[in-house]
Amino acid sequence: MKQSDPIISSRQRTVQYWYVDGFFEIAFGLFCLVFAAYLYLEELLQGTWLAVPVSVLLVAVILGMSWLINRLVRSWKERITFPRTGYVSYRREQSRNDIRWNLLTLVVVGAVSALFLFWFLRMGVRLLFIPLITGVSFCAMMAIVGWRSGLRRFFYQAGWSLLCGLALAFSPLNDYAALAVCFLAIGLVMLMCGIFVLRVYLRRNPVGDRGTDNE
Repeated sequence: MKQSDPIISSRQRTVQYWYVDGFFEIAFGLFCLVFAAYLYLEELLQGTWLAVPVSVLLVAVILGMSWLINRLVRSWKERITFPRTGYVSYRREQSRNDIRWNLLTLVVVGAVSALFLFWFLRMGVRLLFIPLITGVSFCAMMAIVGWRSGLRRFFYQAGWSLLCGLALAFSPLNDYAALAVCFLAIGLVMLMCGIFVLRVYLRRNPVGDRGTDNE
């Protein structure tokens, strides 16, 4: 039987350690929930003079939230994770093999979604494309994280994201409301999953215990 490459295994364990505490899912879930609330606010303000400035600020809100969440995750890790199980330095570069697999994941998810889309359009079904594209994009992202880390929970989250996008594509809601519900559904699941993983991590790694745990 072919033995696994120790370099790949070591790199995968390093990637796993970044997700061992559930902080990524907690932060991403919070991002989705705040964004869902923002989209709902946009929906409520449609037809008023506030609709335009709120829409214009959307990009700034996304960038600001991304920066804040990145800072929060690093702060949480410095205060909670690293004192328990140590610090790991992460390299930024990706191998060619990683890039190829990431592209392959995107192509496969996109191809399957395109087949579904073509089939539904041939049947004359009305679709909302924005929540569908969002669900497909999140599915691809979570699948890539799952493949790189070897953690199965991300594949479940990828499936849930795709399911949300497909379900809301048939929703009688308009684009803003359907997209808000999509972010809400994905965000709640991500947040609950992250909290569960964090609870397991804290129970297995009390303060002062420098063992390594890959959940």
